Amino acid sequence: MNRIKEIRQEKNLSQTDIAKALGVTRQAISLYEKGDREPKLETWQKLADFFGVSVPYLQGVSDIDDPNFYKNLELYLALIAESNSLENYKDKDFVKKLDVSENERIKANFSLVFNLLEMGVMDEIKEELRTLTKKISVSDMQEIHSYLAILCSLAIKAKARDKKAIKWYEEVKKSIDDFSESEWSKD
Repeated sequence: MNRIKEIRQEKNLSQTDIAKALGVTRQAISLYEKGDREPKLETWQKLADFFGVSVPYLQGVSDIDDPNFYKNLELYLALIAESNSLENYKDKDFVKKLDVSENERIKANFSLVFNLLEMGVMDEIKEELRTLTKKISVSDMQEIHSYLAILCSLAIKAKARDKKAIKWYEEVKKSIDDFSESEWSKD
């Protein structure tokens, strides 16, 4: 079931408010909310833009509400294709067509990774992390992304029983657990 009604109510809006903003009837909004009428893709996008969420989140098919996530995912796939890591990606010239700067690429890459990581984070600290990410530089994003890649590689090697990796993984895991415990027990 879609989330139109849920989000509308969270924002204390009436069906009439949304109808006026989108240029449709109140009855259309009511039918969309009940699932008795399927909005056109253009209408889904207008609703998502109006609420500040992603279309898949609004449709109820994803838990990722960030409206930039899927744009960043497409850019991320294009970046992979550009480096020839994904042979079957249809449009290898996609990134060139986007005409994005190196900083935009880094930000999109970081945003995608952050959104994926955020899915495993407790609700109480999601907003804090979102606020903090707005305060860091592009070079900080690059550094974090690099460390996450190394950490993932270390974890995979440790889980595959690489003896050297297991030792390092256990040390890193203990440090992260200690930090998490001290950080979340503040409240």
